[in-house]
Amino acid sequence: MAHGLSHQVQWSVVLPGAEGRARIDAAMAQLRASPPGRIGASPVVRVLDAVKGEERVRGERRPSGLPRSDVLAFQSEDGARLTVRPSGTEPKIKFYLELVGQARERRDVAPARARLEAEGQALRGALTRELKLA
Repeated sequence: MAHGLSHQVQWSVVLPGAEGRARIDAAMAQLRASPPGRIGASPVVRVLDAVKGEERVRGERRPSGLPRSDVLAFQSEDGARLTVRPSGTEPKIKFYLELVGQARERRDVAPARARLEAEGQALRGALTRELKLA
């Protein structure tokens, strides 16, 4: 019997002052201009930009129907998700990453979770560096 797994990695980057705010704004602009093409090994198939009030699903644009806010969300073909939003009250940007996986047997669950954790931490580091937030 296969076991479906999900693993979440959440982190915030705090960047005080006007320079910090500018770096956070630049990171959001970069993600809007050049959204990630993959989350891990899986291609991104859905991009939500709540500021614009739209989403793209497999390249097709349509209204999101959600309230407008400074939130970006990306979903991959395998169901992994990355959501990014700056704080409205603090000098920080928040990231929420959810990875998914499978384990065929119960004994494979712990090693599969460990792989998801390692993948999540690697993605966290790569994204933080790519957005120049490290």
